Amino acid sequence: MQLKKLQSILRHFLQSTRSRHIRINLLKSQEIKNLLEVLQFYGYIIGYSLNSTTNSLSVFPRYRLDGGSYLSEIEFYSDLRVYCTYEKLLILSKRSGSAIILLYNPTVGVISHEVALMKGLGGVLICKVQ
Repeated sequence: MQLKKLQSILRHFLQSTRSRHIRINLLKSQEIKNLLEVLQFYGYIIGYSLNSTTNSLSVFPRYRLDGGSYLSEIEFYSDLRVYCTYEKLLILSKRSGSAIILLYNPTVGVISHEVALMKGLGGVLICKVQ
């Protein structure tokens, strides 16, 4: 999947959570499922399910008691394909604090920086999520 497509989906997701949508429909693909699994692991979404009639994924965002989304900010790195090696990712992760860095690795798919560091991988930078 193209980097711009993943970024576009994340922008749509962020806008929908700011509008407090209970369910967000996204096109079904393996990369999107990988992305949703990462977001679910870190608690940004409750879960997702397959809508077989529309061949899409229904995503259920997680909201705080005050109504705000747990996903408050997404910082995109670039529209260009910026590959980050394991060594550069290690430095970048130390600078990012508690934020989650999302990468696309052609072998594994969409992964967090923590998984990439554990597996000794690099990847194309997608965004930083807070």
